[in-house]
This record gives sequence, C-alpha cells and structure tokens, in this order.
Amino acid sequence: RRTTASSSPLLLQPLDSRQQDKDDDDNNLETFTASTTANEPCVLILNGWSPGPLSYLQGFLRQNYPHLPILQPRLDMPPVTGCCSARCFLLCSLFVAFGVYARMVCQRVYRRHQHSGSSVVAYYQCVGLFVFMGLVWFKALVAEVIRHSMQRNLRICQAILAERKVVLVIGFSWGGAIGAELVAQGLLGSHTNDNDDNDSLIPCLLMAPTTALIAKLSVLAPYKTDAALRVLRVLKSSTTHPDHDDDDDEEHGGQPESTTTTTTTTSHNPRIRVVHAHGDTGFCPHPERWQESSSSSSTTNNKSRLQLTLLEDNHVLLHPSSEREITAMAAQLMRLAMR
Repeated sequence: RRTTASSSPLLLQPLDSRQQDKDDDDNNLETFTASTTANEPCVLILNGWSPGPLSYLQGFLRQNYPHLPILQPRLDMPPVTGCCSARCFLLCSLFVAFGVYARMVCQRVYRRHQHSGSSVVAYYQCVGLFVFMGLVWFKALVAEVIRHSMQRNLRICQAILAERKVVLVIGFSWGGAIGAELVAQGLLGSHTNDNDDNDSLIPCLLMAPTTALIAKLSVLAPYKTDAALRVLRVLKSSTTHPDHDDDDDEEHGGQPESTTTTTTTTSHNPRIRVVHAHGDTGFCPHPERWQESSSSSSTTNNKSRLQLTLLEDNHVLLHPSSEREITAMAAQLMRLAMR
C-alpha cells in the first residue's frame, strides 16, 4: 500500500541526513513506506523541534542495522500546528470579541467618571480585570494547544503501532514526551511477566522528554500530571515481584548510583531508558520524578523496566560523552528488542 502526501496524515518518512529536493523526497518516501510490511520489525522515531541526538542515532542504526526500517511520522508541533483545532479557533474568536468589548467598557467607565477624581482609578481597575481575564484565556489556549497536539500525535502513533511491528521507540524532547504518553496510556504494551522473552512492553529510549514542562503549562487532564509519575504508576500496577530481595535496596541505600557523568537507577535489562541533562532546567525540570520508584522497597519492581540517566550536558545532548552513553543505550535496547 502506497501512501501519498495528499491522502493520509500518517505520512512516514525515513530519517535521512542528506539534503534532497522535494521530488526526490517524495519518491524516496513512497518507496520506503511501501517496503515496510506489517510483519517486518521497524524502529519508530518521534522527533522534537531539533534533531538533537537523533542525528548520531541515525548513523548508528544505519550502520549496524542497515535493513531495519525507520519510521518517522510527521508530528504536530505546538504552538504552530497545535493551533489548528476548532477549540483553539473558538478561543481565539472569543478573545477578539472579548478584547473589543473590554475596550468599549473601559472607555465608558472613563467617560462616566472623567469629571470626578475616581476616573483614573476606575479605569485602571477595569483594565486590570480584563488583563487578568486575558491571562486566564491564554492559559486555557496553551492547555488546548497541548491537548490537541498530543491527542493527534497519539492517534498517529497508535495507528502505526497497529499496522507495523515496532520493536523500538526513540523519542527526543517533544517526541520523548509523546513516547512517555504512549507508555503511560498503555499503548506500548505492558510488563506481565518477569521473563523478558514474554514481556509485551516495547523498549523505549526517551531523551530529554519535556513531560514536566507540559504538566506545568497544561490545566487539562491527564496532561496536567507529569507523565513521568503516570508511567511509574502504570509500571507499578502492572505487576509485582513477590520474590524481590530487599537487600538490593539496602546495599545502595535506596538511591540511584552515580558517577562523574551519569546518575542512574540500578536495573537489569530495563525496557525504558530515560535520559536527562543536568543543565536542562528550562525544558526538562524535575528529572528526579522518573526515579521515585527507587525510593521504597514496595516499588523497586519498577527498576527492572525503567532506568534514568542524568548526563552532564544541555537539552540537545550533543556532547561526545553523551553520544557515547546514548549510543550504548540504543545498542542495549536493540539487542533486547531483536531477541
């Protein structure tokens, strides 16, 4: 089945660093999509505003797995494409009407009190009220943009997962947040058995996922709760490990191991790898939320599925040491995925 640019929003494109003109891109896109069958293992890549670490992960996958297809859907990127919804249009229309009405009311209040000493006070009280209402509107608009973009992207990924045999999900920044939502909503399977061979949870590499920033900006459920916390909740409720030995926690004091460049949660064959940078407090605050599972013995079973790594880098994760760490993680997850 061939997919064209005018027929489907699920347009898949290979991750390619070479610059080509539009016609060549379209031809390669159709050939690439047609060669990916439902039973053929493939990697799903969810990009952010910039390629970041995806630039060198592309080379790693092409060099070590040349016959493995890479699917990269064209995602909605807020705030540009996220504003294209009926709710956003309604909010913008109401804001314009509200602004016109606010100006009329302020002028009427000023004229009514212009011969008294309270004219300026009344005028600025009215302006302050409308400014406050404008800020409330802006908060609602941002939340709606996030909701619309996230739900559309989840539908795109869900359709790909239903039609293709995805063995590994790689997400960066906004794409990492989408990957976290896929796990939180159970769209990537679940951990149902201690044996990795019977585990239906698709391995994930989430690099600098902006889940905390999304939770900070959104007021709508479920996105107002950090996806990191919801992922841990899903992993905790999926299964328990009655034979767990609490001595492992006592040995490490219930805290993640640390080195000069990384801070990780001890685990064995984790299926979800989360990477954050120490210097990325703007886009990815509160990375510690991903490691709350290691704070008590009752949730230590999460360690076997999720591992957090903190690197000495910034949001784009392009430092040579970060490249080595992330490439090693990708290699480990690929070995786990191709079993």
